[in-house]
Amino acid sequence: MARSTTSRTGWWKADLASKLWQDTARTSAITADGQTVKAMDDQQASNHFTEATNGPLWKSPSGLLLPALRFDGVNDQLLNNVAPSTFYSTTAKTILIAFRLLGDGTNIATIYENTMIVGDNMANDVFESNWFGLYVKTVAGAHTLFVYNWDGNEDTVSTTILKDTNYIIAVRHDGSNIYIGLNGGSETSAASGTTAGAGNCIRIAGNNRSTNQYLNCEIGELATYNAAITGAALSDTIQAMMDDWVTAPAGGILRQMMMRH
Repeated sequence: MARSTTSRTGWWKADLASKLWQDTARTSAITADGQTVKAMDDQQASNHFTEATNGPLWKSPSGLLLPALRFDGVNDQLLNNVAPSTFYSTTAKTILIAFRLLGDGTNIATIYENTMIVGDNMANDVFESNWFGLYVKTVAGAHTLFVYNWDGNEDTVSTTILKDTNYIIAVRHDGSNIYIGLNGGSETSAASGTTAGAGNCIRIAGNNRSTNQYLNCEIGELATYNAAITGAALSDTIQAMMDDWVTAPAGGILRQMMMRH
């Protein structure tokens, strides 16, 4: 299966060592397992993620089937200062992530203070009415993945996940509902309207609130679309990501043992 490129606005892959960098200037490429990643190239444009101080480690092999970024849950994150409106609109968006949870989510009552996998930036303790993203929280002992959208009210949809398990997370918003699905399975949805604002940036595995919360996880791939993609565009892309990160088709074991450049 091939990944759909229609409406795709950003694509980042952690298995391609030649697209990962040890410095934010992007002059010294990652060459070995355990090196700190301070920049990750956008595969189709120039909207790169960076982190000058506490980037994740490049792990080859990783818990996922291909080399991935390992975020420590202490202070690792990556930041993209391009406005989220570059990647998706307030009424149409899809986010696909190759993901593996390594630690517990923060058990806090309000979603605004919880650890994010991917989400817009919150500048201070006052909610900016412009968020869309994902976070993990422990609820009644279960690791729970939430998608949230602010359309003038706080809307969420959630599903439980397991630690040390590989997932392709599919998140969609069509202006009327938010959806979440795992590994190509059936989606769970909740009503939610137009996102109230565009936001300022996107972070992976952390946020910038005074609580400085981070997520202990591995991420192998992130793709954003300026549409709530459906049908073959969605299912074929998820299957292609599953083949790379989750299910190990023919040749997958060999590829896992090779450093990708």
